[in-house]
Amino acid sequence: MEDARWPLEWTDRLQRLAAVLSGVADPATMAREAVEQGRAALAADAGVVFLLSSDGGTVEIGHDSGYPEDSIRPWGRIPLSADLPATEAIRNRQTVLVRSRDEMRRRYPELAGKKSTFIHDSWAAVPMVVEGVCIGALGFSFSVAQDFEAPEVAFLQVVADQCAQALQRAQLGERERRTTARLRMLAEASRALAAASLDVGSVLAAIAAQVLAHVGQSCAISLASPDGDWLEMATVQDQDPERERLQRQMAGTLRIRRGEGLSGKVLATERPVLLPSVAPNELAWRAAPALASRVEALRVQSVMCVPLRSRGRTLGTIATSRFSEGQPFTADDLSLLEDLADRAALAIEHARLHEAEREARSRAEDADRRKDEFLAMLGHELRNPLAPLLMAIEILRQLPADEKSQAWARDAIARQVAQLSRLVDDLLDVSRISLGKIELRLEPLDLGAVAAQALEASRPLLADREHRVVVELPAAPVLVRGDAVRLTQAISNLLNNAAKYTDRAGQVRLRVASVGEQAIVAVSDTGIGISADMLGRVFELFAQGRQARDRSRGGLGVGLTLVKRLVEMHGGYVQVSSPGEGHGSEFVLGFPRIDGATAPERDPLPATKPAAARRRVLVADDNIDAAEGLRHFLELRDQEVEVVHDGSAAERTLSRAEFEVILLDISLPGMDGLEVARRVRARTAQRRPLMIAITGLGRDEDRQSSIAAGFDHHLVKPIDPARLAALLETAPRP
Repeated sequence: MEDARWPLEWTDRLQRLAAVLSGVADPATMAREAVEQGRAALAADAGVVFLLSSDGGTVEIGHDSGYPEDSIRPWGRIPLSADLPATEAIRNRQTVLVRSRDEMRRRYPELAGKKSTFIHDSWAAVPMVVEGVCIGALGFSFSVAQDFEAPEVAFLQVVADQCAQALQRAQLGERERRTTARLRMLAEASRALAAASLDVGSVLAAIAAQVLAHVGQSCAISLASPDGDWLEMATVQDQDPERERLQRQMAGTLRIRRGEGLSGKVLATERPVLLPSVAPNELAWRAAPALASRVEALRVQSVMCVPLRSRGRTLGTIATSRFSEGQPFTADDLSLLEDLADRAALAIEHARLHEAEREARSRAEDADRRKDEFLAMLGHELRNPLAPLLMAIEILRQLPADEKSQAWARDAIARQVAQLSRLVDDLLDVSRISLGKIELRLEPLDLGAVAAQALEASRPLLADREHRVVVELPAAPVLVRGDAVRLTQAISNLLNNAAKYTDRAGQVRLRVASVGEQAIVAVSDTGIGISADMLGRVFELFAQGRQARDRSRGGLGVGLTLVKRLVEMHGGYVQVSSPGEGHGSEFVLGFPRIDGATAPERDPLPATKPAAARRRVLVADDNIDAAEGLRHFLELRDQEVEVVHDGSAAERTLSRAEFEVILLDISLPGMDGLEVARRVRARTAQRRPLMIAITGLGRDEDRQSSIAAGFDHHLVKPIDPARLAALLETAPRP
């Protein structure tokens, strides 16, 4: 073709088309401009751009102009294999020209058979090829027959080439924008799933919300049974509340068998399903039998279903639907749903692991709570018989000892009661420390004074074993920050161990010193020693050496565990050393030393002495021996005592008479001691008797409960008689 035969007007149109297409950012605008410029140059009656799908299997109309709506609609999306001018041009990458209706009938009977589209006499379809790849076709039709001379064909090809380049550029830009938007959306979805509460229900709701926001108009998530044989609907969300209600109603508690229906097949094959358009009754025959008769009411137009897979296991399925015509799901939509499903499966796994961990922790905490309650009850039951024993001992001490055997029995009982009390206290303290229920009351202390107090507590046992005790205390105070009661308990435990595990008439040494920034307490003995294999385990709970078991030294194996934990709670350390069995041992406690503080002097409890005034005392305890023991102890101190054995009797007695002192067991039958105390306080607001809880319950929460109920003091059985006598002195006088 010679340039002289190319109309100048066409050159102007090509320049205009090039200028317009250079600024085009989206395929739809490019397609419209190509059709409009081509129609104007060739005086075509209609024009259309067909674009090849990303999978290469179908062609879709990108833009059309001049065709009646009813005639063009059937060709909106057609297989590439269809027998049409445009599809032939794309398949062969060659321009296709149809000059008359007769030629159309011969070459394309499928198109000729559609009377509604057979409205023009000739057609031209030019492939759009860029870099050797055909991406669509540009087509025009004419109401009169055309010869399609060479300049017209050349012009069409130039238009198609320009459109192909612009289309590729627009598609690349669109693909980049979609990729960026998709990555942003997936990142937002991941954040939303991560922000959901770590329970499966909240995670499923967050997943469905993301599907509705970015993919479909409805979302149904089904989870597989542990054996993978069934699917159960876990959640349904829909943009339309009425549709959501219908879907929930349909699903109910339905279980779908593996391989049955759309979701069941996805579960079985682990492969996604995409139905861009759903024909009438199609979902009915694809659905599970139980749903077939009802699913058509939803009028689904397009549907997808993908598996939820994590770590090689299929957890369930996600199905999403669209109900609007002309909005079919595409391969890109399916890919997006699969990406969401991957993130959703991980979120479900994490939520399940968290729920399992939470349930395990709850079970462990429940077991710990029940163990703690059991130990508290054990302590209560053990302390109940101790209380009358100790009171009987105190009464015996105040009576003349007319026989040597009576004195021996009295002292023996006292020793055994003290030992049993220590065992119970150690056992309960270890439990409380393990549960973090012991709070230290820290203050500046002289460690030497604390050690001396611990020695006095252990002296009866040391004396009974006839040990020689060597004490080395510094002249100046050695100050630490600690809880005097707990530090005394720890040091006393070491002294008791030294006494028990040293043969009679041995030596026990107690030393307190300052070493650098540390304050230390060392307890050493000449006892049975510790074997090398046992040294690393002496502080383990219930651990006892072979000699300790063989010699029946007693103990539960909790004393050293308690020492270690109490010292570590003070920020200190414990060390043990021994040359070996039969050569004694040494335990060293180390604490951070403090300077510039003065240790307060601790006022000792008043010694036991008869009460200065006669008071009326009510004793309420269902343990008859314990109650009678308290009666005799108090009557020896010239107190007026009345005894009852249940809460209702105590409440009746208190309603008819006034008492200056009330001793109540908390665990009374019927109305418990706490309720009795509350009623007393409500009734005696002006004259306030001294109320003391006498109980085997010694936990911190037990003490808090008794104080909250109105008790003035909480004494744990067996009661220290000196402590009780001192408290009686504080009671109101008659």
